[in-house]
Amino acid sequence: MFWTKEQDFNPKYMPSLEGKVILVTGATAGLGKESVLQFAHHNPQRIYLCGRNLQKS
Repeated sequence: MFWTKEQDFNPKYMPSLEGKVILVTGATAGLGKESVLQFAHHNPQRIYLCGRNLQKS
């Protein structure tokens, strides 16, 4: 999937992630956190979160 400046990314058009395993670094804030929230809507088998702060994780 490639985008140009004129195209916007919309996570609702992402293909199914069923059966996939996802590893997200920086998942406690910002882009990493939002990525986890969006990936969760697409039925992955597992999502692993990595972060430097155990309390936020």
